[in-house]
Amino acid sequence: MAAKEKVVYLTGLLIEKNVNIFREKLQALADEFDIVSLDMQHVEMIDSMCLGLLVVFNKRMKLKGGKFTIINPSENVKELLILTSLKQYFHVTDTTEPII
Repeated sequence: MAAKEKVVYLTGLLIEKNVNIFREKLQALADEFDIVSLDMQHVEMIDSMCLGLLVVFNKRMKLKGGKFTIINPSENVKELLILTSLKQYFHVTDTTEPII
């Protein structure tokens, strides 16, 4: 059976106000897909709560043998990933090419 892949395009603010919806969406993605890419080109800001959800999501995908990639991160997202040393933890790329 072929791996199920999904690219999700995020926009706006990933902040505490939206954390429950974001958590539910990530859980659904992890349940349904083997390979998930989040395009963050239009994410203006991500706070520590939502960043923590991405850490948990990455771990969950790895545990099930899946893959998770952040693609096209905005400058704000890139800076945060560098400041928190999470750029090395996540697979981050500036391309939309398939990650298989």
